[in-house]
Amino acid sequence: MGTGHAESPLGFVQDAAQNLDKKLDRAYKQYAPKQMKALVDKVHEQSGLPQYVICLLGVMCLYMMVSRLSELICNLLGSCYPAYRSIKALESPNRKEEVTRWLTYWTVFAALSVFDFFVTNLFISIPGYFIFKAIFLIWCFLPIERNGSVVMHETILRPYFIILEKMFGNGVNNNAH
Repeated sequence: MGTGHAESPLGFVQDAAQNLDKKLDRAYKQYAPKQMKALVDKVHEQSGLPQYVICLLGVMCLYMMVSRLSELICNLLGSCYPAYRSIKALESPNRKEEVTRWLTYWTVFAALSVFDFFVTNLFISIPGYFIFKAIFLIWCFLPIERNGSVVMHETILRPYFIILEKMFGNGVNNNAH
């Protein structure tokens, strides 16, 4: 294998993902139109996402406007890239910060999934609902300090968790955060 990860249990997956990452980056640099590159590069600078990921997200948004597979695409988007980054975080030698970041994401994702179960039938008739949901999920996993997961955790999930923990559990150490 190219990077020497093959010895770890997830080495094959990591090597394949890194090879795919390099190929997609090369394809973006070689084939993307110049006008699109200017916009994509600007988004890349602000978000930290790789340029080819931004292009793929754009194509997915266009497809989601006309496809019956919008819900599936949205759920794949909200789970595949974060799962890949979670695996990388677990395999990282300095993993505590990254693992915390992705654990926060998965907590928000789980809460959104439960919420979404109850409201999807209300919102599904709104044009572009799954695009908005996908944008929200992207905001939640953006590699920025105060991404959506951090904001949702601090403003909604943690306060409710503290209340519920006081009611039903032993309380939460407020300094542990």
